[in-house]
This record gives sequence, structure tokens and C-alpha cells, in this order.
Amino acid sequence: MASERRVDVYLADEWMWIGTVNGRAGAALPLSPPVRRQGMEAPIVPFIAIGQSWADTIGKVVGALGREQAIEKLFIAGHGAGGEVTVGTRLRAGDDAAIGQFRRLRPFVRSWLTHAAIIGCEVAADGPAGPGTVPVQEGGKVRQVPVAFKGQFSGDTSKPGYTLLRKLADALEAPVSGSPWRLAIADGWTLGGAKLTVGPGGGWVYSAIDAPATRFGSP
Repeated sequence: MASERRVDVYLADEWMWIGTVNGRAGAALPLSPPVRRQGMEAPIVPFIAIGQSWADTIGKVVGALGREQAIEKLFIAGHGAGGEVTVGTRLRAGDDAAIGQFRRLRPFVRSWLTHAAIIGCEVAADGPAGPGTVPVQEGGKVRQVPVAFKGQFSGDTSKPGYTLLRKLADALEAPVSGSPWRLAIADGWTLGGAKLTVGPGGGWVYSAIDAPATRFGSP
């Protein structure tokens, strides 16, 4: 609708924002504050305490959204692993009740507009990450840098990384993206060099800067 106002939503708990919580080390580099994009409403950034439930988190988002607002980008940032992300509390691929809370956002989702991204290390990976190499571009050249952990997406739709993205996409009725690789918080609200996107119904697209081509698949 022409009268609708577009808005971005950012979900990250206090651990990610301030770097330390109750004397414990948090993010090595806290997330940069969201910025208001041109032509958009001010972003919605609810306060999320450590231990806060997903029901409460989504409730805060719903309470902050206006009747004439539509979500353009939904960012979910937290520590991750294959098929899970922690924002307040952990969200796993098998946590159907918590994932179901995202259905409450459907009145603010538009199929032609809304896209969600989970900014968490290895969220889209098949499972536990292991040693590998990551391509890094320097001065117009790409070199392989060894890393202690690098997740993989094999295309197997029974694995937890794909399953989490698929369930969230079905709950939201919007595509959801995540990365199987470890992410650098300093890079901001991005998915780095590898991205898996899963749409409602389970169709997927995967691209990585070290892959020869973009891959497509269905459940």
C-alpha cells in the first residue's frame, strides 16, 4: 500500500551491544548502531535482556510497530552455531514454539518487500564447524586464509542450519538468510562471503565467494 511506512527491525541482546555484561566478556567488538536509511522510518531496536524469552522479544517488536508500518529488513544478531542463534535466549532449529512466535509479525510482512537475515556465526551450517580456509581479497587478489572454524552447507535439507532458516521463513512468510561461516562483528550487519537464503516453502539459494557458481535447490 502506498500509505505504508517501511521500517527496519534490529534484534540483538545487551551482550552484543555493550561488550560486557555483569563483568563477563561479551562481543569483542560491539555491533555498530543501526542507522536510519533514506526514505525509511526510524529503525526499531527493542532492548533485549540476557535471558529474555522469544515471546517477550517478538512482543516488544509488535508493540513498537504501527498499523501502517511494513518491515523491510529484519536483522537477528547473536552468537550462533549450526542451526541456532542466541538473542536473549537460544533459538534452535527444533524450538518450534519459539519459532512460532515469529508468526505474530505476519501482519507487518509483505511478500514483495520483507527479508530477514540472521547475523550469527555458522547459523546456516550443516552442523559443528571444523578447520578450513576462507578467501580474503587484498589488493585485487584473493588468497586463502586458514581459520580454526568454518561451517559448511552441503545442500542437505535435513541439516539444522537449513531447517532453522526454513522454519523461520515459513513462520514469517518471508525469505530468511544466514551464513555457514564465522562472521566478523567488525563488518557490521552483513553475512560476509557465504550466504544461504531459504524462502517460504523451502526453496533455497546458496552463494559463496570460493564457490564456482551459485547453487539452487528445493526441499
